[in-house]
Amino acid sequence: MPVDPNADAYYVNMDILSSPEFEFENYEGRMPYYRFGRSAKFSDAKYAPKSAIQMDRRKTYNDIMAVSGAFVLSDRFRAIIEDAEPGVHDFFPIEMKKKDGSPLGKDYFLVGINQYCICICILPQLSACSKVKRTSFSNQPYQTCSERHLVLSRPAIGERQVFITSVIAGGHLIVSQAVGRRLIEEKIKRLDIYSVTLSDEVWDFDTHAPEAAEWYRENPEEWENQQARNVPQPL
Repeated sequence: MPVDPNADAYYVNMDILSSPEFEFENYEGRMPYYRFGRSAKFSDAKYAPKSAIQMDRRKTYNDIMAVSGAFVLSDRFRAIIEDAEPGVHDFFPIEMKKKDGSPLGKDYFLVGINQYCICICILPQLSACSKVKRTSFSNQPYQTCSERHLVLSRPAIGERQVFITSVIAGGHLIVSQAVGRRLIEEKIKRLDIYSVTLSDEVWDFDTHAPEAAEWYRENPEEWENQQARNVPQPL
């Protein structure tokens, strides 16, 4: 389906099926980043992995690839994000190697998106979201939403250009209209891009996620965990 170049914003994800398989090389540390989900940060760049090696024999190398659950971006993808929000997000150089150990010959960066904003308007007349579900291990309520019909709160987003959002569980990478247009125009390889609508609806926890709001009030220690992962407390 063609992407609307005039959409308010865009939801971006990686085309997982087309990506070669990589693993970090000689790395035993704990990886704080997982795809485009909420995450902590490395306390120092020296703790970031320095190289990754291919595990399969695919020969198509994309602008975004998965490595042991994390994402790496090409230099041109990194430049688009950095141009939009200089110094906001983390990019750690990583040497990407083919299965035989030879270098790919292009610059890649492990990425950490450092802005998080709860802003999905979870109302039936707006976003197409599932009924409230609960995790089996903690009874935490969560919902999933269709990437083809997301409505976000413009007041909640403010001036953010690149950020993570979610409906309490999971994570979606959202980019502004300007960033999305560059991704499309510069033909960044192997992205799934979906149009997003922005609304003047003011995001409110008790209106849009009342079950989750109540759960967090009953489990205040979970907000401490969220704070440790650089997630702002909306309650």
